[in-house]
Amino acid sequence: MPDERDSKFPIKHTAQEIKGQIAAWTNRMAMAKQQGNDELIEQALKRKQSYENQLARLQEFELDEK
Repeated sequence: MPDERDSKFPIKHTAQEIKGQIAAWTNRMAMAKQQGNDELIEQALKRKQSYENQLARLQEFELDEK
């Protein structure tokens, strides 16, 4: 069985799940800002942007199917 984190076997998420991850990483970024932890801010921002990109690709794919 492949490792779920293996990039050859991407995990597919629903738009709702991705939106939840975006919200979670936005909150983590805010907490890191409160702590003044620039490294965690950067990590959270990258993750948030990654999920935003996934959502955009998913929505684009869904529009193409219609």
